[in-house]
Amino acid sequence: MKRIAAFTIYSCFALLLSGALLWAYRESQRNSGAAASAGPSGSETQLLRPVGAIELPGPKGKRFDYLTIDDQRHYLFSTHLGAGLLYAIDLKNNKLIKTFEDLPGIEGVEIASDVKKAYTSDWLENKIGVI
Repeated sequence: MKRIAAFTIYSCFALLLSGALLWAYRESQRNSGAAASAGPSGSETQLLRPVGAIELPGPKGKRFDYLTIDDQRHYLFSTHLGAGLLYAIDLKNNKLIKTFEDLPGIEGVEIASDVKKAYTSDWLENKIGVI
């Protein structure tokens, strides 16, 4: 009988200890997450913020898919999947400089700056396009 009582007491103690350790761990995780995003004064810092928008032609409600940047020419290329369009945007002034049309099934785009070409993955026509 003494063994059962001792086992019960030790089990309760172990359960309480594990609960306390779990609570302490969760509190430390929650506090470390808040500290990582807090600024010097303890306030929340925002790493990114909206600074503008670039208006694009084409049908509304069609999905945009991939973006890629040409670092040498400072262009952003964006595919407009459902519309079959590829946009070239000048990042120096955030203006659309060219719309490539009639690219059915365009999904992805990759830039080869050294040869000044863009390669597109076109799922509808099952091909790689070269622009």
